[in-house]
Amino acid sequence: MEISTTTQQTLNSNCRYLAAILFQYHQGRNNSVDYRIARRDAHINDAELVSVLSDMLARTKTNNISPERFLDYSALITAC
Repeated sequence: MEISTTTQQTLNSNCRYLAAILFQYHQGRNNSVDYRIARRDAHINDAELVSVLSDMLARTKTNNISPERFLDYSALITAC
């Protein structure tokens, strides 16, 4: 999966999760289906982003790219 797509999905799912948490602060804690789905989606997308970044970093090692250049490149991609 592409880094920009994965990053966007991760940010969106974490925003939904944060909204669900804030809703619980206002309405009282419950374990609603909406909350559980938001939490699950956030965790799944977080793991996917870590996997994509890990794969990219592994490729930089085989192509002799420094981790600093990798991070610079990643920052440029996610800024788009």
